[in-house]
This record gives sequence, structure tokens and C-alpha cells, in this order.
Amino acid sequence: MDTIEDQELAIKSFIIALWAGGYPHEIICFLLRHLIVDDSEDNHLDSSKIEKKLSSIPLKKLIKTIKNKLISQSKLPSDIIDSAFFKIEFLMDVKLAYIIKPADKSAKNRWKKILHKMVGETTLQDYFGSNPEQNINYWAYSVKKRIIRAFFEGGWKDRSLKDLCIYLKRLWFHELEYSN
Repeated sequence: MDTIEDQELAIKSFIIALWAGGYPHEIICFLLRHLIVDDSEDNHLDSSKIEKKLSSIPLKKLIKTIKNKLISQSKLPSDIIDSAFFKIEFLMDVKLAYIIKPADKSAKNRWKKILHKMVGETTLQDYFGSNPEQNINYWAYSVKKRIIRAFFEGGWKDRSLKDLCIYLKRLWFHELEYSN
């Protein structure tokens, strides 16, 4: 049985992934690769299956599906899952151009054909380079690295869950205030 500390660590990881894990398509790939269990195989989804079966679905629909699956599959309380999805669900109705970090000039160039779209209207295919499976694995890995960095370099492993939530909300409001 999981200890209280294990449960809190899982909740912190989940919240960091959704609130500070990166761009929405990266977070979605992380959630699909590491948290969602494929009903047909009782395993997490691999990048090949994500690319073949899910990459043409709009991100807004994917997020809704992921959230519902997590509520049904996870040991986390549904109210925590629901709250954790607030930011990414909000971003689904924002133009992609507005969520790109000002210093991330290469993203603006890579995604110039879709900058005018709402994030939720885009698909994983819109973000793929020449090797979609490698992109999916890289994005999921990048989110995982950001979580680990937050725990050890950011000190969140030993700080309270409440402090983490307050910090991430303040950080997000700061990002909104100073975005493009």
C-alpha cells in the first residue's frame, strides 16, 4: 500500500507535469506515455500507438479524454485531477501564438503555420518533425526531466503540496501578465 508520502509525491508530480511541464502537446504526450493505461493491453501507450491512433485528434478532445481516463484509472481523488487540469484546459482556448515563451524563437518558426489556431484545435501531427515517434518520446522525456528538476533543484520534494499549488498559480499569473 502506498504511504502518505508516496501519495503526496505522486500528486506533486502530476501537478508539476500539468502546470509546469512544458507546452500542451508535450504534456499530453507525457500523460499518454506514463499515466494512461491502454485498455486493450493493460500497459501504458507507446509512441507508435500514440502516433497512429491519437495524433490526428484535436488537443482539446485529447485532454478531455485523458482527464476522464485518469479519473477512472487513477488512485488520485477526482477533485485533485479536475483542479490539476485547470491550466491546460484554459490553454486549449488560447491562440498558440500567445502561449509561446518570448525567448522561444525557434518554436515560433517551427509552428508558424499554426500560430493563428487555438491550441485545442491543433493536433499532435501539427507539431511533429520528420520522426513522430521520436518526437513523442522526446516530449514525454522532457516533461519528466522538468518534474525531476522541480523536485531536486526547485526543492519541491520536501515542500508542502499547498505551497507548490500556490507557487504554480502565482507563476502562471505572472506568465499571463507578461506574455506576448
